[in-house]
Amino acid sequence: MTDLILSPPHSVEAEQGVLGGLMLDNEAWDLVGDLLQADDFFLSQHRLIFTAIQELSEKNSPFDIVTIFEAMAIPEEVGGLSYLAEPGQEHSVCSEYPVVC
Repeated sequence: MTDLILSPPHSVEAEQGVLGGLMLDNEAWDLVGDLLQADDFFLSQHRLIFTAIQELSEKNSPFDIVTIFEAMAIPEEVGGLSYLAEPGQEHSVCSEYPVVC
């Protein structure tokens, strides 16, 4: 019998929606900052992006594609600037955050 490798339930689109929505509306952090942790994200790139957003938020700095890119030690780990732009295209409506989270 072959061993099956099972991955936990996840949605790349939902993760991108949360990250993209945060980049477009920094005030949405107030809705999800206490609900989410980096480990809640399935993709490692999304964990790194979320961590950068969290760190910028703690410094009361705005977080968008450029500031997140600059805050990351090695932005190539997430696919560079082009990947950072993708979640913004797939963003969720802020009112959906409690449901998605």
